[in-house]
Amino acid sequence: MTMTEVTYKNWSFKPNREETARAYAAVKRASAEESESIEGVNYAKQRDRVFPKEIKELFEALGIDYKKEPEVSHYKELGNGEHLYTGWFHFKGSFDGPDYLDKISQENTEDKKEFNVFAITKRFSIGFRNESFLANFEDRSNLVQVEFECIIPWVLDVEFEPEEIPED
Repeated sequence: MTMTEVTYKNWSFKPNREETARAYAAVKRASAEESESIEGVNYAKQRDRVFPKEIKELFEALGIDYKKEPEVSHYKELGNGEHLYTGWFHFKGSFDGPDYLDKISQENTEDKKEFNVFAITKRFSIGFRNESFLANFEDRSNLVQVEFECIIPWVLDVEFEPEEIPED
């Protein structure tokens, strides 16, 4: 197991690139295709343009296949045809640097948390955390979750219709 140190912005990573790449190679369908939702289709049609070149290069160094996200979600419509999506990936290894979910206070037993993603462009932000939620790895030890947010246009011929939330 070879771990080469990778640095990016405020972070230093020690990925197990080979083990990470093997886990992604075993994934048949990414979250966007798996859900078969119209929002997922909109994301999948633009996936190649979502990630800035420097993020694709970082993912390559970490062993992450950006076309096989374990989770992507439509967060909200922003107006003017723009939509905010969130999602994540994982890699085997460790990192040093800011955690994307910083505790900002404790009240009784409830932690108040604030997302601390780093803007790469006006349309893409990223952050890192030791987490294994919905990971595509059999062994979930030593996983780093790579959280991202992106703003993309609605490109489908089908009009976006927000899901109705039933009232109690």
